[in-house]
Amino acid sequence: MLVNLEALFVAIYLTVTGRSYPLDFLLFPFVWINVGLWAILRTTPPPVPSRRRYVAGVLAVGYFLVLGYMGNMLAGGEAFGGNPAAGLDLVVYGAQPPGWTPYLLYNGTYVHVSLIPPYVVGFAALTYLVYATLLEASGLASVGLVGLFSCLSCTVPLLAAAAASAAGASSGVILSAVAPVAYEAGMVIFVLTVALLHWQPGMGWFARAGD
Repeated sequence: MLVNLEALFVAIYLTVTGRSYPLDFLLFPFVWINVGLWAILRTTPPPVPSRRRYVAGVLAVGYFLVLGYMGNMLAGGEAFGGNPAAGLDLVVYGAQPPGWTPYLLYNGTYVHVSLIPPYVVGFAALTYLVYATLLEASGLASVGLVGLFSCLSCTVPLLAAAAASAAGASSGVILSAVAPVAYEAGMVIFVLTVALLHWQPGMGWFARAGD
C-alpha cells in the first residue's frame, strides 16, 4: 500500500508539472525511506544494563552527527558564505519530485541544517541499527563505520565539484556525469549496509571477540 501510494504521488506530480527525471533520482528517496522505516520497525534492541545503553546511545548520536556532516545535512554557517541567521524555511513544493520534498532548512550564522526526508529517515535508521548493534557486542562498533559509505550519493558529487574546481573545469559537466552513478550506488550501498547491520552475519564470533 505504501509503495502504491508513493507511485501515485509521483505519477500525479509528473503529470501535473510535465517534468521528467531519471528513474534513479525518482526511486532514491523512496528506497531510503521505505528500507529505513522497515529496518526501524523490525529491529528490537536487546535488554542490557542502563550503563551500556547510555554508552551505546552516546556513540550512536556521534555516529548520526558524522553521517549528517558527511551528507551535508549538518554544516557550519561558514559553509554557506557565513550568511547571517535566516531562520527556518519549510519547502513544501519545488523543483524536486515527491520523496525529496517537503524538507526543512535552517540557515544560521554558525550552523546550517537541511532536513531532507530520505537522509533524515535513512540516517536515523542506520543510527538505530548501530545502537542496537553496539548493545549486542561492543566489539561490533567498527561495523557501524560501513554506514558512512551509504552517503555516496552526496559525497561523490561534492568531491567531483571540488575536483572540478581545483582543475579549473566546469563542475556542472562532471556532476551531470557522476550523479546517476552516485544515486544508484548510494541506494545499493544503503540497502546492503542496512542488511548487514540488521542481520549481523558472524555475530557470534564478533560478540566473543568484543567480550
